Amino acid sequence: MGLTYNHRGSVERYLSVHAYRGPEQDGLGSTSNTGAEGRQRERVCAMGQWIWGKSTLQGEVSLGQEAFLTNTILGATTPVVAQWKGYGLIYKIEVANCVSLFARIENLTDDYGVKLSLDPSIREGLGLNVPGAAFVGLQGAGLKAQSYTVGLEKKHGPAFARIEVRQDRLNRDIPDVKGIQFKAGFSGTVSIGASF
Repeated sequence: MGLTYNHRGSVERYLSVHAYRGPEQDGLGSTSNTGAEGRQRERVCAMGQWIWGKSTLQGEVSLGQEAFLTNTILGATTPVVAQWKGYGLIYKIEVANCVSLFARIENLTDDYGVKLSLDPSIREGLGLNVPGAAFVGLQGAGLKAQSYTVGLEKKHGPAFARIEVRQDRLNRDIPDVKGIQFKAGFSGTVSIGASF
């Protein structure tokens, strides 16, 4: 179910709230879930955008929980209802004709690691790659991930070029597949594309 408010009918200024409850259906191929596994997901999400002048602010807040059987959470002795919550904010300002600066903040708290373990390094670091098992989370994982991004974007018609610098942080050391500990790191990205 969803409800959207468009300020004075504007598509550029809106607030939208969505709620979902039902069997989980996700994944592809051999990792797909049909929804018949008994997993139930509940999610509430609020998102919006506000444009004024040359500035744009976008945001999203999401709360969710999902039911898992005991044998899918490493260390669990009873069925688990895993919870997560997160938010993201993006601010963008046009500083010259077709040139914009932007900043993005993202935060995700994942008590059993069922969302963050989709990253192969985090999955390995949590010890979920157990032969013959199908673990999707860890009892007591208590993960919190944050990222901070700044960047510059240049548009030319529908085409764009974007450069960004990002810092990612995790609240605990996670050894990756090579055994290197990760807790925080910087990365840079250059993107070229078009929107139609």
